[in-house]
Amino acid sequence: MFLQGREWAIDMVASLRAAPVDLVVERLTGAATGRPGSYAAGIESVVDELKSADATGQAEEENLTRQAGRKV
Repeated sequence: MFLQGREWAIDMVASLRAAPVDLVVERLTGAATGRPGSYAAGIESVVDELKSADATGQAEEENLTRQAGRKV
């Protein structure tokens, strides 16, 4: 379930790539509410990476989509 939640969150980041990081984090956090623990943990792992990437100035959606094995 963790990997499914993470995959879903990465897809969401890719679809919202033009949106500000704060908005994407807010949507992902809301989506994790009420989900099974391991699924929510997968989503939260993406949220943590987004926050980290934003703090370092990386292109967060590019990094996450590469992790999923997709071309940007």
